[in-house]
Parts: sequence; C-alpha cells; structure tokens
Amino acid sequence: MRILRGQKGKAINLQDIQERMINKMSNTTRLVDKLLKKKFVKRNICKNNRRKVEISITDLGLNILNGLDP
Repeated sequence: MRILRGQKGKAINLQDIQERMINKMSNTTRLVDKLLKKKFVKRNICKNNRRKVEISITDLGLNILNGLDP
C-alpha cells in the first residue's frame, strides 16, 4: 500500500508494483485481491487497453497507512 501511496493518486499496474516490492517473489495479484476485499485499493480497467489493469489506493487505505506510520 505504501507503493500506491507514493503514486500520489495516480494508478499503477501490477507489473510496476511487483518491480518496486522488496520481496519480488510475492504473488502480487493475490496480495492486491486481499486489499480489494478490504476496500483498501480499487482496480480500474484501462479504457484504451482492456488487458491493462490499474490499481490505486482508496481513502480508507490511506487512513490505515497514516495510522500505521507512527
């Protein structure tokens, strides 16, 4: 979620998220699916390329991160 927060409101695709992760062996799709169920992130399908999925953080996700930071 910190990767998404660093995007400052811009969406990012799964491949870019995985490149920035510390543990590159993690299953990014599975992790994002768990965050979706908790409504911490949202998934958008690109209008120009339906195969491209973009992920962005929600306000709830930002609030959770702000509570964890201290």
